[in-house]
Amino acid sequence: MRHVIVRHDPGMFYAWPANCGIWSWGEEIAVGFTRGTYREQTKNHSVDDEAPQVCVIARSLDAGESWQLEEPGNFPEGPAFGEKQPDDPAVPLESPIDFTHTDLAIRCRRGQLLVSLDRCRSWAGPYKLTGVDPGGVLTSRTDYHVLGQYEALFFVSYRPESMASTSLPDRALVIRTPDGGMTFEPLSVMLPEAADTRSVMPSTVMLPSGKLVSALRRRSDEGSQQCWVDVVESADDGASWRYLSRVAATQDPQMSRNGNPPSTVLLGDGRLVVVYGYRAQARSGIRARVSADEGQTWGDEIILRDDARTWDIGYPRAAVRADGKIVSTYYFTTDAHREQHIAATIWDPDDDA
Repeated sequence: MRHVIVRHDPGMFYAWPANCGIWSWGEEIAVGFTRGTYREQTKNHSVDDEAPQVCVIARSLDAGESWQLEEPGNFPEGPAFGEKQPDDPAVPLESPIDFTHTDLAIRCRRGQLLVSLDRCRSWAGPYKLTGVDPGGVLTSRTDYHVLGQYEALFFVSYRPESMASTSLPDRALVIRTPDGGMTFEPLSVMLPEAADTRSVMPSTVMLPSGKLVSALRRRSDEGSQQCWVDVVESADDGASWRYLSRVAATQDPQMSRNGNPPSTVLLGDGRLVVVYGYRAQARSGIRARVSADEGQTWGDEIILRDDARTWDIGYPRAAVRADGKIVSTYYFTTDAHREQHIAATIWDPDDDA
């Protein structure tokens, strides 16, 4: 297990890879995240909300061993929290996306799509999710699965208008495009539950059997606040979903910090790995669990690291290398690097399971 600094700069705040995405092409990996100005806080994120924030990319050409920062054109930040939509207007897509393009990357940003055909170096859009009107505000992040040249599933999220007065707004929604993103059709809500729970920020893989398995960020405020990760599966290309299991808590019971989203990857032998941040009063960090039975049950919790200086960490995104090792990227803070920065842990699930 090895920890690598992806990006750290004195006086700067880097965070939230799960809000942007990760993309990989062999040994080349790109991960997006937010850059802002650091301001130490204990109850809120340590970013100066009055200073500009932008989204940037870190790229590795050696499977996560070293990284370089890039500032691609048209890769804007937009609101990190809340329901406010991006200020820049989205337009209809003019020609279909070839989802089999070897250098394709797509980013979901609230109710918009951004598209790159050069491995995240430049971006077109934002484009509308034409045909999607869930009766609420879209709050999507990046999670999609390609089914064919012009067919793909997108795993998005929305806040129903009927829940405008609650503190637990988001629901995960599956939408499908049959024509390269020109139009979309809603397929299913992944966990339609009562207003006192939240299910958002899915991270989805397709198993060798053809089933889709998705891990979701969960929260309940009934009694004391609880935050955790659940897993669901679909055997009909996202048209319906069945609950499988609870993976793990994402914060200790004494915290009230909204938990953390999961990142799901599929190993070459069919095992599933879910990586997540764990926020605590002390020894916050990054954790993972492995499933050998398609998400029905999970092995012991693997502590990738527990040396965080504060609770303000996590939001991982992960990729699997050709040698079977996992590159887990996330934001972090330590005594040695106090400002929130982007780090990566390179680890072998066979050594650590």
